[in-house]
Amino acid sequence: MAAQRVERKRRTESSSGNRWLLPLLLGLIIGVAGGLTYAWVIDPAEPSFAYPSELSSRDRDDWISMTADSFAWDQDPLRLDSRLEHFSQQERSTIIDKLIALATTQGDLAREQRLQQLRSYLVAQQPVSGGETDRGAVGTTSDDAQRRQNFGLLAQFCGFSILALAVVAFISVMLTRSRMGAGQSRRRSTPPAPDRERRSPRERGAAPDLLHQGLDEPFLEAPPSTGDDRYQPDAFDAQEEEDDRFDAVNGEFSVESGNDDDYDDEKINALFRDTESEVNRPTTAPQRVSPFEAPSDADYQPAASEFVTRYQFGEPLYETSYPIETDRQEFLGECGVGISRTLGDDPDVPQRVSAFELWLFDKNQLSTASILLLSDALWADAAQRAALASEGELSAVRSGDTFQLESESLRVMARVREVAFGDSADAENSYFERFIVEMSAQQKG
Repeated sequence: MAAQRVERKRRTESSSGNRWLLPLLLGLIIGVAGGLTYAWVIDPAEPSFAYPSELSSRDRDDWISMTADSFAWDQDPLRLDSRLEHFSQQERSTIIDKLIALATTQGDLAREQRLQQLRSYLVAQQPVSGGETDRGAVGTTSDDAQRRQNFGLLAQFCGFSILALAVVAFISVMLTRSRMGAGQSRRRSTPPAPDRERRSPRERGAAPDLLHQGLDEPFLEAPPSTGDDRYQPDAFDAQEEEDDRFDAVNGEFSVESGNDDDYDDEKINALFRDTESEVNRPTTAPQRVSPFEAPSDADYQPAASEFVTRYQFGEPLYETSYPIETDRQEFLGECGVGISRTLGDDPDVPQRVSAFELWLFDKNQLSTASILLLSDALWADAAQRAALASEGELSAVRSGDTFQLESESLRVMARVREVAFGDSADAENSYFERFIVEMSAQQKG
C-alpha cells in the first residue's frame, strides 16, 4: 500500500511538471517572435544623421567652401562628387555664386580663385541636354529601397515563425507520445510480488505460519506464541484484501465485497504493540540501538580531521597549522604545533627547541586552548616552569603520551608517536631532536 501510494504520487508530480513545459516553451517563442517583429518591421530604428544639403544656410556655405579648398588641393573628382551628391545643380550654383561675391567684397583673391575653379568644373560636368536630376525621383528610389528592406525583414520573420511552429509541433508530438507510453505502461497488468502471494483466507489458514518460517530474531528470548495479538491472522487478511481491492491504474479502491470489520484499528495497532517478553527483557540480552540515538558515552561526532606533524632537529622554521572542516567544507577552527621556547640565539648553531605548543582555535570562542610540551631539562627547572605557567598548561613529554585540547565546540586528541632529546653543554635532554605527533579533531555532538 505505501509503495503504491508513493509511486502514484511520483507519477502525479512528474505529469504535473510536464503539463507546464509546453505552455512555457510556447510563450517563450511567441514573446521572442513578437519582439523581433516590432523591432525590425513595425517600428524599426532609423538613422538620425542629416545630409549636408539639409543643414542650415551658414553650414551649407561652409561645406561648399571646404569642398572648394579640398578640390583645389587634390583635384579628386570622385571625392568631389561624393561631397556634393546631395546638392542639386541649382543649389550648387546659387551657393557658389554667393561665396564668390562675398570673397570679391572681402578682397580674398585666393578663395575667389578656388571657388571659380570649382564652378568651372561643375559647369563642364553638366549633361548636354541640360537636364537636372529630379530629387523626387531620388526620394522615390529611396522609398523603394526601404520597402524592399522591409519586405526582406518580413520574409525573415515569416521563416522564423514557421521554424518556431515546427519546433512546437515536434515538442508536442514527443510529449504526447511519452504520456501515451506512460499510460500504457501503467495499464499493463503486473504479477503480484513473490513476498505478497494472493491466497484465499482458507488457504492462508491451512498454510504454515509465515511469520515463524526462517525468522531469526536475536533480540527476543523466544518466538512469540501464536496467541500473541500481534500475529492474529485476520489483521494480515484485512491488509492483503485491501491490497487486492486497490486499483493501481486508477488509484482507487474497487467496490468488491469486503467486510469493514476486517479493518479494526485495534487489530492493526496490535501489530506494533510490544509484547510482555519485549517489555520485560533481561538486562543480559543484547540491546537494539536506535540509529537516531547516539551512544551514551559519545558526546562527540566521529573525527572530522586527522593530521600528523613531524619535527627534525635543524629545521630553520617550524610552524604547522591545519584547518578543521566538516564533510561539507564548513570551517570550524584550526589546530597545530608551534615552537614556544628555544635555547640560545647563536646564528651559527641550529635552532634548539626546548618547548613545543599544541594549540586549538575554535571559531566560536575568543581564546585559544594550548598545552606546552617541555623538554626534560626545562621541566626540571622550577623557575622557568613558573615563568611559563601563564601561557597555558605545562607537561613533560614521552613517546606514547596523549593530550587533549577542548574548546566550546571542538576537541583535539594528540598522541606523541615519537620523541627524542639532545644534550647541551648545560644539561641532558635539554632540546628536541625528533618530535612526531598525531592529531585527531572532533566536533561536539
